[in-house]
Amino acid sequence: MLKTNFNDMFSIIKKHISEKEAYSKKLESIDKMYEYSEKRKGELKADQKDLFTASSDKLISEFSTRVEQIKKEMKDKQADFDLGSSALCNAIAYLNAMPDEGYPDAETIRLIAAHFISDNNSLGILISIANNKRLNKSCIDILQKNIYSEYKIDDLLEGFVKVVNDTKMVQYLVNDVVAAAHLCGIELTAPEIIDDLGSTNIARKAMGLPI
Repeated sequence: MLKTNFNDMFSIIKKHISEKEAYSKKLESIDKMYEYSEKRKGELKADQKDLFTASSDKLISEFSTRVEQIKKEMKDKQADFDLGSSALCNAIAYLNAMPDEGYPDAETIRLIAAHFISDNNSLGILISIANNKRLNKSCIDILQKNIYSEYKIDDLLEGFVKVVNDTKMVQYLVNDVVAAAHLCGIELTAPEIIDDLGSTNIARKAMGLPI
């Protein structure tokens, strides 16, 4: 389900962009209704804005549901902890065999970190051992970067809201989703999602121009 939920996020992002483009075209179409007064055009635009806002709110709710599902599944995953696993015992033995203030092989540490990615209980134990032995900080950093945290998943929802409000580039959010999935042990390829209208709106906002 984890991978499905992350991929659903991409689908929701794409749907938002599609709906935003359709909304923009409807506004352009209204502007070309020369038979209507400016007041009437304003009323029609207001109706379209209400529909678009309602649709955007629904997508935000759907995105939020995926966030909560991911957090629940990761919480359940953390509860399933095997202190006696051979992989964890071997990793502990490797670090304990290092001299104090030693420099573990970086590639070995990367392999260990990759094996235990998203397993915060195991990584926490290994980081504690590394800290107690005052091992090289770069070793600890490699392990620390694989720690899963709920706030990084919550940040995805905040990022999507910013995309909806045209204050964040969509590709940045796509990259954030891929990075968050990695911390959950899911490897995704970042899809190319084009949001020309969003980029234009962000640029106009930056210049103080209306959108």
